[in-house]
Amino acid sequence: MGCPPYALHFVVPATAGTQTGATISHVFERSVGELGPDSRLRGNDSVGGGRSVSSIADSLQAQLTNRAPSIWILVAATKGSVPRETGASMIVSATRCIGTIGGGHLELKAIEHARSMLAAVSSIATQRHYPLGPALGQCCGGAVAVLFVPVNSALESLLPALQRAETSGQSFQLEQRVDTGDVVRVPIAFESWPIWVFGAGHVGKAMIDVLAALPCQVTWVDERDNEFPNALPSNVRTVVSESPADEVKHIPSGAQVLVLTHSHATDLEICFALLKRNDLAYCGLIGSATKAATFRKRFTQRGVSEHDASRIICPIGNVALISKHPGMIAVGVAMDLALRRQLSREKPVEMGAS
Repeated sequence: MGCPPYALHFVVPATAGTQTGATISHVFERSVGELGPDSRLRGNDSVGGGRSVSSIADSLQAQLTNRAPSIWILVAATKGSVPRETGASMIVSATRCIGTIGGGHLELKAIEHARSMLAAVSSIATQRHYPLGPALGQCCGGAVAVLFVPVNSALESLLPALQRAETSGQSFQLEQRVDTGDVVRVPIAFESWPIWVFGAGHVGKAMIDVLAALPCQVTWVDERDNEFPNALPSNVRTVVSESPADEVKHIPSGAQVLVLTHSHATDLEICFALLKRNDLAYCGLIGSATKAATFRKRFTQRGVSEHDASRIICPIGNVALISKHPGMIAVGVAMDLALRRQLSREKPVEMGAS
């Protein structure tokens, strides 16, 4: 029995069913919980809210919906030093590119080949091999196998499963028959990186602008609906809540949390709610050393131990950056979050003073 044109296998082993062209095992989704009674949720209307900024499923679906002929380019295998990992991908149409496989001449050649397939109206996938040496004007020294998959109706049936894997931070394997008759297997790993941002003021907005470029999933909470922009990055969803502190119980385990609201009273209540949990990777509060000391005193007055109070990090970001410009603050905070995540790699950690 031959392999179907497309097959998608989730690495997490459990049977959940089969559909034409794909074999799919169960995905364990990480829920952010139900919203509170005084909350309203809004995601990105244009690209399907709440998924990664580089959402593959959303981008593929958009190309199909808009009937835009496209090629899905994936790094199928690597050897030695290379720009991107196996599973990295991008989508190329006649006029635009979404995502990246590492830039440079490798990406340029891949785009050229994809567009030659579009010009030829090719409906068959193919794989090409690129040594990253003098011929490509790159000095990485490695080699990359690149898979070119036409975006057509045969791929569409896989998108719901691909979307579930992407939103829940799971890994799966795409199996694709190419023009030689061989089957190319590409493992693709998605990682969950939930970040909750409380506050839609000037620093909150700057923070969202920076996080929009990162492979994270952002939940942005504020009482004021009119403070949120009409257009949201594809990896951001908003929650309008009359009581932001009540939303803390819906934060998923292992998330990173930033408290950046316009009100010290609101900040304080959110922090108290955060201190009732010990399964969050990071809780940061914007403010000066003076604000930090004041809050620690308030924590003590409510019976919070010094050890538990140290879970709230304040000030936040890179203390070497003395600028108070919102964008500079956001860059420093984002770098700190990324470094902390790199160290923990999604394992829930006990928060302590840095």
